[in-house]
Amino acid sequence: MEINVDAKVVGVCVSGGVDSMVLLDMLRKKDMIVHVLHVHHGLRAQSDDELEMIRTYCQKHQLSLWTKRIDKNQFSKDKSIQQEARQLRYTFFNEIALKQNLEMLCTAHHKDDQQETILFRLLTGRLHQPLGIESHRTINGVRYYRPLLNIDKATLYDYAERNNVPFYEDDSNKDIKYDRNFIRNEVVPLISSRFDIDHINEWMEWHQSARTLIEQQSVAFSTDENELSRTQLIKAHPLVQQEVLRKWISTFTEKYDISTKFLMALLQVIQTNGNKVIPVNDNWHIYVLYDKLIIRNNNQNHITEMHLSFPGKYDFNGYSVIYEGHEHIVLRTKQDGDKIKINNQHQKVSTILKDNKVPVYERERMPLVVIQDEIIKVGHIKSNQHPINKKMIINKEN
Repeated sequence: MEINVDAKVVGVCVSGGVDSMVLLDMLRKKDMIVHVLHVHHGLRAQSDDELEMIRTYCQKHQLSLWTKRIDKNQFSKDKSIQQEARQLRYTFFNEIALKQNLEMLCTAHHKDDQQETILFRLLTGRLHQPLGIESHRTINGVRYYRPLLNIDKATLYDYAERNNVPFYEDDSNKDIKYDRNFIRNEVVPLISSRFDIDHINEWMEWHQSARTLIEQQSVAFSTDENELSRTQLIKAHPLVQQEVLRKWISTFTEKYDISTKFLMALLQVIQTNGNKVIPVNDNWHIYVLYDKLIIRNNNQNHITEMHLSFPGKYDFNGYSVIYEGHEHIVLRTKQDGDKIKINNQHQKVSTILKDNKVPVYERERMPLVVIQDEIIKVGHIKSNQHPINKKMIINKEN
């Protein structure tokens, strides 16, 4: 059993289980400087024994050991302890890697972990993510490498026995109330008893190739702008449509767990006629307007009224207002029943906005110019013959 690690100074993330202890034993025999990183979670009675075993091993082989003890009271009652523990671990790992100038951190994910992860992501609907564990990954500037992904756990046990590598078994891994443990202890053995489970890895490789193709085609869409072309999106393959929308929404909302169900419902709306508003969450909404999809944060503060009496350039909700007069005027947003008198006829402001295809969200932000309770100008799109209009220019800023 051989592994290749292209580095001279590495960190090994060690829990005390057979997989991480075998990885540590293999790496410390190579021509490299090895640092050992361990997190004591304080959640199990044997955590103290595991730490002492790791410390003894490091002293025996003259390895640098970095440890962190987590107070179990740090964990929130309303969050997943496993997820919080993982976040705290990786924060510590990154901190040590950067302080000690480690070229990479090695973790002991193995072939069995890979198969469990693929099944977990398939069964929980995470098809838009990579199905398996990536061998190389960078997290906050720190390189991570998983050199054991092609080695099964039985081989690791065999190595530990032949090389007298100490380790502890984590009894909590047998608790099937956790989804991953259920897959590990119930699902995988059942599948393996009838089928060659290695085919799962082939499935993962095919899925990754398909994802790469989808991502390449989605590059044609600019997902860092708040507008998308409705026509262009509809012409794309449905899987490309989903990828584009997922990236686009995540860019602005920082919401990354966007379900396929939501995307399918959104695409159904996009492909029907008419203008629509689809809420993503409490703040962000997607507006389906004519040939555009527009995403906006509706909770951003905007001005509702501004009084002007002096010349100058003013900003009003993204509109540039240049005023050259001295008369007192009011800039305000629209109100129910607003009308403007043009050529002795009153026109509804709401009708003017609709006829000019002003987006719904923009109608709430556009400045109306009012003098002595009379509307004389509707943004940059409509004005009457009032002389003040000759002293004013309104433009929509991009």
